[in-house]
Amino acid sequence: MKTKTYFNIGQLLTLEGVVKKDGRHITRDDLGIIENAYIVVKDGTILETGRGKAPKSDENIDLKKAVVLPAFVDSHTHITYSGSRANEFEMRSEGKTYLDIAKAGGGIISTVNSTRQASTDELYKNTITNIERLRKFGVGVIEAKSGYGLDIETELKQLEAIALAKKDYPYIVPTFLGAHDTPPGPGNKDVRRKAYVDVIINTLLPKVAEKKLAVFCDVFLEEGYYTREETLHILKTAKKYGLIPKIHADEFTNQEGAALAVELGAASADHLLHISSKGIEAMAASQTVATLLPGTSFNLGLPYAPAKKLIDAGACISIASDFNPGSNACLNFQLLLAVAVTQYKISVAQAIAAGCYGGAKALKMEKDFGHLTKGSKALFQTYNVSTYPDIFYSYGENSLGSIRIN
Repeated sequence: MKTKTYFNIGQLLTLEGVVKKDGRHITRDDLGIIENAYIVVKDGTILETGRGKAPKSDENIDLKKAVVLPAFVDSHTHITYSGSRANEFEMRSEGKTYLDIAKAGGGIISTVNSTRQASTDELYKNTITNIERLRKFGVGVIEAKSGYGLDIETELKQLEAIALAKKDYPYIVPTFLGAHDTPPGPGNKDVRRKAYVDVIINTLLPKVAEKKLAVFCDVFLEEGYYTREETLHILKTAKKYGLIPKIHADEFTNQEGAALAVELGAASADHLLHISSKGIEAMAASQTVATLLPGTSFNLGLPYAPAKKLIDAGACISIASDFNPGSNACLNFQLLLAVAVTQYKISVAQAIAAGCYGGAKALKMEKDFGHLTKGSKALFQTYNVSTYPDIFYSYGENSLGSIRIN
């Protein structure tokens, strides 16, 4: 295979120090900044980075003083669905809460009804559209969840649409989120949910595993959604089928979901607006990533997760979009990182590390993605700015030049 050299890079962020520190206690020095840099690539893998005169390759590409950093890794999305919930934005502006809207038949169930009516092809096209929208803001690796079916047919249909999208765009990672809400229908909600847990355990998980439709299994552990006991039952079973646990944890109330995620060896615990001190300590001492979703707090007017407490304790954090049709329809990943800086009170370096390496670690992909070091995948983004803080300083604008997949 031919080699490529990207040269005349104004500023290259390798994140070498972030890798060495496993995404913990990050400072500016960990960004591995190289001025007047180059990158040498072969077979999609980085052979070398350096400063000054670049070695000649089979193909030599002038990046014209661009700022280069790893492609962002969005480790929590709901990009495969049908329908719109723009009306809920207006309802929230009139004082309705997320839980109020859900109790009135909106929320997740509204999207479930639309998604059940959609074909696999329609869901595939919607997924591709959302991938392209994310890529415009520098996202290179994307997690995609099911969860808008809440029945056998539609959950599988969502995952099959994601599998089709993966043929066009290989850096998409599927997650089975069958336990997202209780299926709609008559009768007592608790009875319906318990019956559906049996469907997940006895039918959906075996089918998902047999067809190799997901890497992860996620559960929404929350008051009014899935209990601690149900979450344990689902995720322990998922592990038997080779799926890696994740948990929507401690979003609206403290359910000690973060500590449970650590207990289960989950890849990540996500949301964490109401994480306890016990949960913070558990995550800091573990390999479970704290995935924070600032766009959802911003959009719903909720408190922000205690990012600084998690960082100071020694946890590895990820920042992800939580793009979905209800609680956060924003795909501007650069803007979400800027919100993280201003509202979490973390540094730009910590936000970049969380949006790159932390996201990759939350998907068990940190060996290949989230940094630009020897042996990693050459998946990176270029910006037409003079220095990397400019990307977030002019928040809301998009100065992305390109995203490079080698």
